[in-house]
Amino acid sequence: MPRPDNAQIPAAAVMNVAHILTSRIGALRMSLLSLEASPSVQAHLDACGVLANEIVTILQRVTDTVAHGRPSAIRAYEHPHRQGVVPLGAISRDLHQIAGCIAPLRFQLLAAAEHESDTSCRERIRGIAAINDSAGKILTHFRAEWIEPENRGTLGDALRRSLSSLENVLTVAVNIRDQPAFEQLAANRFVSEFLEEALTNAWKHGQEPVELTAEHDTSNNEIRISVRDGGTGFDPAEVQSGQGITVLRESAASLGGELGVSTEPSTVTLSFPFEA
Repeated sequence: MPRPDNAQIPAAAVMNVAHILTSRIGALRMSLLSLEASPSVQAHLDACGVLANEIVTILQRVTDTVAHGRPSAIRAYEHPHRQGVVPLGAISRDLHQIAGCIAPLRFQLLAAAEHESDTSCRERIRGIAAINDSAGKILTHFRAEWIEPENRGTLGDALRRSLSSLENVLTVAVNIRDQPAFEQLAANRFVSEFLEEALTNAWKHGQEPVELTAEHDTSNNEIRISVRDGGTGFDPAEVQSGQGITVLRESAASLGGELGVSTEPSTVTLSFPFEA
């Protein structure tokens, strides 16, 4: 479970992650400004700019908090206080807000890439999305190390976190069978990676309604998580390669499980052994 607000985090660790995130999001903003995209995707890119600006503002607030209100991020990074500690409660809300911006930023970039007609520009947008993904992973690792180091919570918590990150972006009908099993099983980052990628694919390529079903098959003591969308189906041969399917397969393999892909309706299923 999360550490209490009075837990102490090394100031140097906070300033380091803030410095790295500021650099990544700064590069993202500059790349956005240099794009010459089609008018049809400009609304998506404008939304990305707003979200990126919000992240930078929050990061500035974090550095000012650590440096006791000093106005300059550079002076804050060099301030002797970074050798001390910061109470978690002073920055936890800001970290949560940054995560809340990174998730929709990812979806806006993916939407822009999906609808951009110019091949070169489309690849540049995907490159910007990769920068955003790297920022998200850095923040995730920081939170796992300093905010929830003892326990990532249960699988039920992981499901709720994944769905929360999609608020106002995708409507998902949730069907969790054998709820006690999911509140008993410890969360695993590979499950979170599967959920993020599967829900992203449903949003990109499918149609609502999207349904997430999680169940504990007691006959063989196995967990199954399926994401199904309302699309018209796809050619299975088209999903044998590509970044998305690779992430899904790697997540399944890391859990000692299997990935199932079916069509009409479009469904991906993660199966792995239940270990209480």
